[in-house]
Amino acid sequence: MPSRTPQLADCISVPCYYGSVDPNTAYPKARSSALRALEIDPDLADGHEILATVLMAYDWNWTAAEKEYKRAIELNPNCTAARYHYSYLLAELGRFDEAIREATEALGHDPMSPLLNAGLAFVFLLTDNYDRCIHQSLTAIDVDASMILSYLTLGNAYEQKGQYAAAIESYEKGMALGESMLVFLETCPQLDSFRDDPRFQEIERRVGLRA
Repeated sequence: MPSRTPQLADCISVPCYYGSVDPNTAYPKARSSALRALEIDPDLADGHEILATVLMAYDWNWTAAEKEYKRAIELNPNCTAARYHYSYLLAELGRFDEAIREATEALGHDPMSPLLNAGLAFVFLLTDNYDRCIHQSLTAIDVDASMILSYLTLGNAYEQKGQYAAAIESYEKGMALGESMLVFLETCPQLDSFRDDPRFQEIERRVGLRA
């Protein structure tokens, strides 16, 4: 059934987007499923959204990705996934006002979504709006205190403002919820300033990265 094809592509691409599976395996499969869905129904917004995400995150083809995101939004203005991911693309291209507008629009369609609340906070982080990022991260935590992305984003914003104790506290809370984003502790350059802090070293020990 055609309705299941974009769902399959979504199930394949989302874990890859967040670093849980091998992109060289998952993204080509997601692309294939999305293209198959669009062959059946060229006006399927979800198919265009998934294809756009593959083009952005795997091919780094910003122009083609933007075209697909715009098409998805044109077909379905309520497609929050398209607006959410498109906001990241705009932020990466330095089009900060547009990025904030798309992330805000996405949240407006589903104001109680934990992911969209955290997503807007992350866009504020990408656009160097650290005070707004902190405020929105705290709002996202009020909406859903189990959203790990909110704590990581909050920690990053505190770090950029030089509030290192608050940053570490945020990272610790995120770690208490789940350790899968923490596999990058040793390689993430944004964490370099914390490496001599005993609390950070304790986190490394807890995830098996320090003896």
